[in-house]
Amino acid sequence: MHADAQRISQIPGVTAITVDAMPGDLSVINVIPQGSSQGQTAQDVVTALRNDRPDHPTYVTGSAAALLEFEKQISSRLSLALALIALATILLLFLMTGSILVPLEAIAMNTLSLGATFGALVWIFQDGHLSGLLGFQAFGAIAV
Repeated sequence: MHADAQRISQIPGVTAITVDAMPGDLSVINVIPQGSSQGQTAQDVVTALRNDRPDHPTYVTGSAAALLEFEKQISSRLSLALALIALATILLLFLMTGSILVPLEAIAMNTLSLGATFGALVWIFQDGHLSGLLGFQAFGAIAV
């Protein structure tokens, strides 16, 4: 077995590995994690692979790696986006109504509404409640 594949097979959460030889000195090591490719175990495997790199150049790709990168991109700008939305809401509603209470109430109601919406999404689609009624199978995660 390929030396890197042997090392990777020892990572917790890895169920199977295949090694595909490429032209030259390249190899593609396909790592199959326990559970879904979008689950926490797959993300932990990606993190372990990125934290323990060999001396030669390596790339970690796939749907779990893409999900981690996407989450990182979103979270890096989320606070700025939320601040801009709140500022625009306060400014526009203050200019329209002349009251500071109305914009603050609007922000509070939008926050509650979004919280309820995301809560319902998780309860129904991620946790699988109402899956029989709606005719789907829950996978335990919602794509970002």
